[in-house]
Amino acid sequence: MTSTIPPVAQDAPPKRFFFRLRALSAGTFFGGDVATEHKPLPVRLAVVLCTFRREEYLRAIVTGLLADPDLTEGLSAVVVVDNGRTLEAGEFTDPRVTLIPNRNCGGAGGFSRGMAEVLRRDLGSHILLMDDDIACDSEAVLRTIAFYRHVEQPVAVAGAMLDMQKPHLHFEAGALYGRAADSPGENPLKIYGLGRGLNLEHEEALNALLLEERADYGAFWYFAFPARYAAQGGLLLPFFVIGDDIEFGLRLTRRLGVEVAPLPGVGVWHQPFYSKISPIKRYFFVRNLLVIDALYNRSSYWRIVRALAADFESDLCKFNYGMVLMLVRAFEDFLQGPALFTAVDPLFLMAGITDEAKDLDANVLPFLPQETWGFEQPPRESWLRTVVRRLTLGGHLLPRRLLRGAPMQVLLGGVGQWRKNFLCRTALFLHREGGFANARDIAPARGRRLAWRLLRAFWQGRREWAAARDAWRRQAPELSGSAFWATYCGSSQENKK
Repeated sequence: MTSTIPPVAQDAPPKRFFFRLRALSAGTFFGGDVATEHKPLPVRLAVVLCTFRREEYLRAIVTGLLADPDLTEGLSAVVVVDNGRTLEAGEFTDPRVTLIPNRNCGGAGGFSRGMAEVLRRDLGSHILLMDDDIACDSEAVLRTIAFYRHVEQPVAVAGAMLDMQKPHLHFEAGALYGRAADSPGENPLKIYGLGRGLNLEHEEALNALLLEERADYGAFWYFAFPARYAAQGGLLLPFFVIGDDIEFGLRLTRRLGVEVAPLPGVGVWHQPFYSKISPIKRYFFVRNLLVIDALYNRSSYWRIVRALAADFESDLCKFNYGMVLMLVRAFEDFLQGPALFTAVDPLFLMAGITDEAKDLDANVLPFLPQETWGFEQPPRESWLRTVVRRLTLGGHLLPRRLLRGAPMQVLLGGVGQWRKNFLCRTALFLHREGGFANARDIAPARGRRLAWRLLRAFWQGRREWAAARDAWRRQAPELSGSAFWATYCGSSQENKK
C-alpha cells in the first residue's frame, strides 16, 4: 500500500502529517517507510556520551541504541567518555562502542575528548552529544539521522528536554542567549528556553512545536551537528560544567553561519534542574556567561555591572548568602582571565569555593507550609519602596528593631517575588516545582560584608575588566583546540575498546 502526501506550498503554515491504519480483518503489520524524491545523503552518526558515576543511566542509553535494528546502518559509533573511571571495558562488546577513561575535566572535558576521538578516527560524518542523566528513545536518534539524510544547508539539531519527573512537560528545545522572560531587553547573564512549560498532552502544545524558531544554541542533553564544524570551529572551552553548550552553539551560529534548529519529535527525558539546585552551579553559570559575553556580546563594563548588581539584589533580598557569594566569586575569578581556568584544577577550585560558602547557609531553617495562598500574592512595588530597598540593601543596613517580625511568603520561581521580602526578619520560601520549602533569617552583618566585597570587585574591575576580556578573545581559539585538550585531559592514555 502506498500513500502520497500532496505538495505543500513554500509559504504554507506548518502542519503535522500522520496516518491511521485500521485492520478490517486479522493480519500482521510488519512496518513501513517514508520516502521522498530527494536522494538520501550518506550519514554516519557518532554518539558521544560523557558520564560521571551514573552507570545505570549510561548502560540503559547505550543498550537501547545498540538494540534498535533500525540504527544498524546509520549509527556508526558510540563513544563513552568515563570521567568517573567506574566502567569496565568488558561491559560493551559491540565493536561500535569505544570506552575512554578520562580525567574528570567536567562535561566540557568529556565531550571535547569524545569529539576529538570521533575526528581523529573518522568515526562519523555527524556527532550527537548526549548527557548521561537522561532517558532516550532510540526513535529520536533515528529521526535525527533521517533529517540529516535530507538536509543540505548548515544546520545543527537541538533536541527537546522533557521533565523526567513530569514526563508530559516540555522544558526546552533550543534557547536564546542574553534574553529572559522576566526582564526586558538584553541581559548578558540570562538565557531563555524556547517552548518552556508546554504541556504535550494537548494538541495545541504539539502544534506550537512546529513554529520555526531560531535558537542561539542547543543544550548538550541532545545536540547534533555535522562533524566538520568541530574540525573547523574547534572543541569546547574549558568551562568544566555549565555554559559550554551555550558558547559552542554561539560559535556555530555567529561565526560559522550554522542554524540551530529545534526538531519536533526529537528529544529526551532529563532530570529536572529544580531537583539539583546548588550554589556551585551558580558560580559556574555566572563565571562562564561572563566569558561568553566577552567573546560574543562584548557588553560595556557598566552594563555587566548593572546585570551583576541586579542579580546580587535579588539573592540578597532572599537572604540567600551562599548564592550571593557565588556571584561575587564568579566575577572575581573572571577578572583573573583564562589562566585560572587552566592553571587551577577545577576540582580543587570547587573544594575551595564550597569550603568558603559552608557557613553562609546557616540561616536556613526547616519549614512546612500550611497553605499556599500567601505565596501566590504578587509583590507590592512602588518607586519609593524600590528606592528605600536599594538604599538599605534590602534591609541589611537597618537596625533589626525596624524589621517586621511577621515572615514574608515568597514563591520561588515567581516573577519578581523576591521584591516581597523587604523589611522582614524572616522569609518563608516555597518552590512548587521542586516540592521543597524552607525559611531563612536575615543576617545583616553577613549581607553587608558581601555587598562591600562586591563593591571592591567592581572597583577592581574598572582596571582589570578590559584586560580579562581581551585575554579571552586572544586565547579562546587555543583553549578550544585539540592540542590543548590532549594535554589537559591526558589523552595519551590508550583507549579501551
